[in-house]
Amino acid sequence: MRQEEQSRRQMATITAMSLIVVCVSACGRIERPQQHQMESVPASTASTGNAQLSGQWQGSLTDPDGRRHPMTLKLKVEGTVVSGTFAGAPPDGSEIPISNGKLAGDHLTFQLQTRSPTGEPFALKFDGKVSGNRIAGLHGPQGEGFPWEATKQ
Repeated sequence: MRQEEQSRRQMATITAMSLIVVCVSACGRIERPQQHQMESVPASTASTGNAQLSGQWQGSLTDPDGRRHPMTLKLKVEGTVVSGTFAGAPPDGSEIPISNGKLAGDHLTFQLQTRSPTGEPFALKFDGKVSGNRIAGLHGPQGEGFPWEATKQ
């Protein structure tokens, strides 16, 4: 009976850790699903002026298990530099400042400085294409692998 309880606790811990997108993809503790390809948005159709990108964006990100998690981005653009916050992702949805935000044409990149379940700091990278009031791309330790998208509010 004690071993069964311990086994259940271990399974709960593993399940919680799988919700932490950065842990699963950075630590490589599970086999990754097939990586997604980011859809290409022609630069001529993208509207990426500073005024259009600055503001609040609602969307979701997909974790390595294929589950979608709601998220909110608050962005401010000055020239090619993007700053702001990210909120809503596992484990607790807290607001995290984005860093290294850059906008080059319709190409948006930024990072989240976070911690693994073992407490080690690392960066989760986001790479996306802006098209009008929509951003879509991939995220992971190198900006690859798992889809995310957001729509301007």
